[in-house]
Amino acid sequence: MNLILLLLSLFFGIVFLLKFKKPEYLGTIVLISRLFLALVFLYSGFVKAVDPLGYTYKIVDYFVAFGFPPMDKLAFVLAIFFSTVEFIIGFGFLSGSFLKFNSKVAALFMIIFTPLTLILALTNPVTDCGCFGDALVISNWQTFWKNIIIDIPLIILLLERKNIRNILSAKSAFILNLMAASSIVYISIYSYQHLPILDFRPFKVGENIAKGMEMPKDAKEDVYKTSFTYKNIDTGELVKFDENNLDEAVNNEAKWKYVDSQSELIEKGYHPPIHDFTIENNELGDITKQVLSDSSYTLILISYDLMHADKDALIQFADLSKKLKTTSIKTLALTAALDDQITEIKKILLDIDSLTIKAQESEKEMIYFYQYEGNILEFNEDEIPDNLDDSYVFVGSEETESKTNETRILAFDFFICDPTTLKTIVRSNPGLVLLKQGTIIQKWHYNDSPKVEEIKKYEK
Repeated sequence: MNLILLLLSLFFGIVFLLKFKKPEYLGTIVLISRLFLALVFLYSGFVKAVDPLGYTYKIVDYFVAFGFPPMDKLAFVLAIFFSTVEFIIGFGFLSGSFLKFNSKVAALFMIIFTPLTLILALTNPVTDCGCFGDALVISNWQTFWKNIIIDIPLIILLLERKNIRNILSAKSAFILNLMAASSIVYISIYSYQHLPILDFRPFKVGENIAKGMEMPKDAKEDVYKTSFTYKNIDTGELVKFDENNLDEAVNNEAKWKYVDSQSELIEKGYHPPIHDFTIENNELGDITKQVLSDSSYTLILISYDLMHADKDALIQFADLSKKLKTTSIKTLALTAALDDQITEIKKILLDIDSLTIKAQESEKEMIYFYQYEGNILEFNEDEIPDNLDDSYVFVGSEETESKTNETRILAFDFFICDPTTLKTIVRSNPGLVLLKQGTIIQKWHYNDSPKVEEIKKYEK
């Protein structure tokens, strides 16, 4: 990526110089600049639009990083707005419509985001800007230089705006841009109500989770530089030591008192596409390897936020899980919820009589018979009075079944996983994922929850 950015910088640097040195090439320079901007803005807007929830999560990360409340609803509106505006800007540059207006709007975008990405590069509050969604993940410094490159052809168009002529008439341009805007908004809404029409994440259908978690044998690990802060007992001065001179402080406890340590990432190593994926709970422990190596199918309910998950979808899954008990398809729920939250959801599901399985529990008990004033009295062991006198004559006993107790249980267990990982697996709360030997066979949004017949067909 760094090489691509370098080549683009050199190319547009030369193009910018040619604008002044070779005015006869001006038409070609403007065309190249316009098409480049069209490509970037179209691509950026589209990959965000097909995954509006993913972009929403990124905007929420920005809110949190800069000290604002998460504001999920506002973040979602902004996600739709920014992706739509970017796409329309790109469409305008490509179709040659409203070029002057598009240039000004694009300039406003870059005036805001170029310094913002510089701040992100310097402070690194979030590791990925999200400017190309999950389709192309680049670092904050790469994002900043990407914006600098975009600024060059944009400046060319702004300088030549008086000489730019729209290709389409105003009426045709309006109709086409309206159609483009409607299409991209429809794609965003559809992808939100179902699942992204294009999946760029490591958990897309067909990917194997176990392979995505593998570390190559020769993979480089992260390299950190650690500094240690000690306090001079005599003067109160705080001094930092590194690994080279740390012994001076460690071996002189009479002079130095340990205060703190800080680690700085010097060189980033290899990180597998899939990490922080676990399936565990307090009762069964970590069963991740067991599930990922299972040759039969496993249907997993995914809910990063169980308390705000669609309750009807949870009930549907409980019902589906019960019906699949007679098949070889296993079911489980994977969430980031706390134990008390899981208990609360279980109570809600168990209150639905049609979703419960009745487990009968019976015990043996002894019945004791006594004759008293010509009558036979029955007592179980707990009911025998302590003050029986000679007027009570023991006549025998009999073992019998106690009353049957019915215990309601769910047909699936809850397990724990990292919330960010769960958000990445499926853009739905809750969503369903069908696995076989660690490979993702199918995924469903809760609006498209499958019927038992659709799941059973995978057994064949």
